[in-house]
Amino acid sequence: MRRSYENIVKEHIIPIRNKLCDEAVQKKHEMNIDGIVAFGDHIPFSAGGMFNTYTHIILNERRDELDDAMFRTLKDLFLFALEFEVDTFGILSLLSSLYTYKKEDILEKLLNTEELEEINRRLDWRVFVEEDSLELKGNRPFNYYSVAFRVAKLREKLEFEPIKYSDIFLNIYLKHAEEYSINGWYMDETIGEGRFDRYTTIVPAELADLYNFIGEETPEKVKIMLRKSCDIYIQMANEQGYGYAYGRSLGAHGDTGAIEVLPIAAKIGILNEEETNIAYAYTVKCAQRVVDFWFDKETELVNLWDKGRTIDEYRNKSRIFGVNIDICMKLVFAGEIWKELGLWDKLPIKNYSEKLLNMQKAELYNFDNRLYKRGLAVIRDREHVFQLPIINGGKGAYGLTAYLPLPYEPFFIEGTPDEKRAYLTPMLILEDGTKLMPLSFFNEIECYSEESCYTVSYKTEGLCKIGKRELEKYNSITSHTKYIFEQGSIIREDDFYINGHEKVDKVIMEFNTFSDNPLILNNRVSFGNGLIKDFETNMTLRSMENVFDNAKYFTPNGAMKYTFIYEKNNIGSNKIKIIWKIKY
Repeated sequence: MRRSYENIVKEHIIPIRNKLCDEAVQKKHEMNIDGIVAFGDHIPFSAGGMFNTYTHIILNERRDELDDAMFRTLKDLFLFALEFEVDTFGILSLLSSLYTYKKEDILEKLLNTEELEEINRRLDWRVFVEEDSLELKGNRPFNYYSVAFRVAKLREKLEFEPIKYSDIFLNIYLKHAEEYSINGWYMDETIGEGRFDRYTTIVPAELADLYNFIGEETPEKVKIMLRKSCDIYIQMANEQGYGYAYGRSLGAHGDTGAIEVLPIAAKIGILNEEETNIAYAYTVKCAQRVVDFWFDKETELVNLWDKGRTIDEYRNKSRIFGVNIDICMKLVFAGEIWKELGLWDKLPIKNYSEKLLNMQKAELYNFDNRLYKRGLAVIRDREHVFQLPIINGGKGAYGLTAYLPLPYEPFFIEGTPDEKRAYLTPMLILEDGTKLMPLSFFNEIECYSEESCYTVSYKTEGLCKIGKRELEKYNSITSHTKYIFEQGSIIREDDFYINGHEKVDKVIMEFNTFSDNPLILNNRVSFGNGLIKDFETNMTLRSMENVFDNAKYFTPNGAMKYTFIYEKNNIGSNKIKIIWKIKY
């Protein structure tokens, strides 16, 4: 059934959001969701998010209730939020609310001058950024400079400080992109290690959103970065409403990436009419998936943590209240933009499916061409859209299954966020026990078409040692990997070249799958149910295990069904070839 964005938000998202927020306003300290306390010092974003959400509800839906009693209620809620430690996004939420009241010319009805002076001291970017060095505190990823920029900008608009630190933080962000990516188009989440993921694409949209909110023009360099993000999302557009499928902190946030990026890009004129129509249709699909899949029908809450689903520790279940509010507000804010553009009550274009089928079948987005090469290949095959990241997860994350160079798609190939294993990626084990994988140290990436297939190829100038937090290159073995995408199949070929006297004891690899009812014939497995129909490799099958109840094989979208362990022994030459093929 074709639906408008308005239908989805009004019928599903707003009622859930309002019910949840009203309950929190009433209960405050006693607010409990699924057995978890909603507010506390250990949840630094929740109270600010609640106040910002309630502000939006009152000013946009219940304006007639905005009397003196309501202002007392709002002030009480604001002071309640300040009872807890407030950090990063919590600070940003509260400052956004204050600026909303200032724009409405009613801030003085909420807080007096003395109260604002106290708030000035609490809601400060200096909470999470060192004032002297301007370095992020606590080893935070680089995307927090976007938070620092927005906090500083709002503080300036609220006249909390005269120095334009927002310009300083914006320049730090842009200089970082210029130093660690091609033409300054992309943000590396690390300091040059090569982690380009969902956050790479949404930060330009977050910056543009802030400029739109305060009524200022988005800088041209930010527009260029946002345009590059849009290119990726439009190429990812699909019928199912799937979003980013690799990297950290996904779940529902993977599917709302397009909702964060594409509407604001359309609003500030980055997308043409055809792209805007595709973007609108895609975000309708993403919003519908949030409603149909991410909200549990029994609890009417976003589920990122239960019934086989999992996410990394950053968004653990203690944040359940904030996550629910956040997801709802992402959809609501996007709806407001679509409404401004005259689209939100319209049905998506009828030929959306046709336009998807006519898109480029393979695109390679080069992120970095410095010492090591980083990129993302997006391969389309009918209803399937595969995301193949050839990047580096960075310290502590380079071997995580969510960052391996695999063709990710929900329910097809997915990583378990905080787990490391040789998932569809060969691991060489030397006689001394050293474990090596073809990761991180990529020195060539190519994407090209040959007749009816598309090939993505990359090389490493050394393998990556597995087991330590810091990356370490093993120079004596190099590799060349090729993915061959044909209609209905994916082939991966790995050639390993041993350049010294190292002895490889064995090669191991796992195939984890959502498919069910396996039938094994030698090294080939066929499935009666699931997206993957056949898996075959030149390695020897050592074991099969049903892992449906094993948390190590949970993914953002649900539990894997089986794992198959493969091994190759008797390595007697200086070249090792590993091949696997998936049919779907």
